[in-house]
Amino acid sequence: MAALQLIKMGAESLSVAPMPLEKFLVPVDGSECAVRAVMFASIVAKKFQAKVTLIHVVPSLVGMIAGPESFVNIDTRPYEESGRRILEKAAKVLEFSDLTVDRRLEHGQPVDTIVRVAKNEGYDMIIIGSRGLSPVKSLLLGSVSNGVSHHAKCPVLIVR
Repeated sequence: MAALQLIKMGAESLSVAPMPLEKFLVPVDGSECAVRAVMFASIVAKKFQAKVTLIHVVPSLVGMIAGPESFVNIDTRPYEESGRRILEKAAKVLEFSDLTVDRRLEHGQPVDTIVRVAKNEGYDMIIIGSRGLSPVKSLLLGSVSNGVSHHAKCPVLIVR
């Protein structure tokens, strides 16, 4: 809660109008870090009476498997069903929070999709876990959280 007090004190001391914090976009992938990001989003959203949208992106697999010049017909239904289960599990974390919570299942490259949705729909902040379920998660901060933090136009809060 000390972090929220610092945020509030900082906003009050600004000579310009503080930015609104009414809509949070929270990407989820089923990882522990994503669950922690949802829990943190719950705390912050309650404080600001904000709306939370959970988003899961089913990765575009064609370029990853066959290369961009090839077309391979891939059945994405298992990935979509997995995404729905991930969104359902994340929504359960917020079940008793009395927050307005939406769920979105999108298709595409995760970084591009999250950044596009945040920009086009006017999200005030993205709250994202530091590491996901990527097989190379030990190499970097997290390719999705890193990419989102570098390309998003709104603030990005990365939760460890």
